[in-house]
Amino acid sequence: MIRFALLRIGLGALVVWGVYTLTFFAVNVAPGSPFSDLLLETGQDPQQVAQLEARWGYDRPIAERYAVQLRSMFWSDADGLTFDLGYSISRQAPIATFLAAPITNTVLLASAALALDFALGILLGVISALRSGTRFDRALSVGTLFVYSMPAFWLALVLVYALGVSARLLPTGGMTSPGVTWHADFASFADFLRHLVLPALVLGVGGAAATARFQRAALIEVLAHDYVRAARARGLTESAIVWRHALQNALAPVLTLFGLALPFLVSGSVIVETVFSWPGMGRELVAAVTRRDDLLVTAITLVSSTLVVAGSIVADILHALVDPRVTLR
Repeated sequence: MIRFALLRIGLGALVVWGVYTLTFFAVNVAPGSPFSDLLLETGQDPQQVAQLEARWGYDRPIAERYAVQLRSMFWSDADGLTFDLGYSISRQAPIATFLAAPITNTVLLASAALALDFALGILLGVISALRSGTRFDRALSVGTLFVYSMPAFWLALVLVYALGVSARLLPTGGMTSPGVTWHADFASFADFLRHLVLPALVLGVGGAAATARFQRAALIEVLAHDYVRAARARGLTESAIVWRHALQNALAPVLTLFGLALPFLVSGSVIVETVFSWPGMGRELVAAVTRRDDLLVTAITLVSSTLVVAGSIVADILHALVDPRVTLR
């Protein structure tokens, strides 16, 4: 297990490095320095701007700039080993000082969407498999395919109008209501949950549709095995056969979707956070691209890819723990 985890972490680090490299060259092909734009827009001290350009290599060719920024993220001549994400031009502050809150907000939203995805998807998949071939099964299959095919921004707008504007059941933006500050009490937590429902629903319901289809196919295959027929012959009830025996084996292929769901959630959060004004990494990324904040774009991409790779590693380990046929090497 330890050897497998270390190997996956090493491979994951290579993936993160590759994503960072591609992102760096994609956002740095434009001529000029974004720090020069900062000087023109805000009237900063030219000497301070020059120091920032030298610190992050904007006074050098792009290849040298890449080496300077990659080294500066992990090493500082003054402080030694460090993890410096850079300086945000749009925020005019070190990225590490303000990015923690957007990361936490995105993780909260993605966790809620992931829980909805698998809880609802597994439940619908089990129900559909137990009623395989019936009208209900066909209707559910068509419904999940329709939901999975809907663009996230369209579903977001529909839910905003239906549940927020028309029915006035849920708030349509932000994390808290105006004038409400976070406290460790039930009222603040309830207000946060009301704001979480719509964006989590938009992110999670599409994944739940895919999970339901995978769970249905996996459970139908497992229910046809000999040990299930033997369990029925021993007189076990259908619920005991499904929930205690068959479902455990049918969950193994579905858990592989865990690693695939995280990239979908992280990429989808860019649109969802923008629509619902959710102060997460996706919203910060849109603002950074608009303002040509190169260092913030690469920092958010680095953090996002790290979260995705970590989720993929966890999914592989969970798959091995659930399915005894899988060996960790």
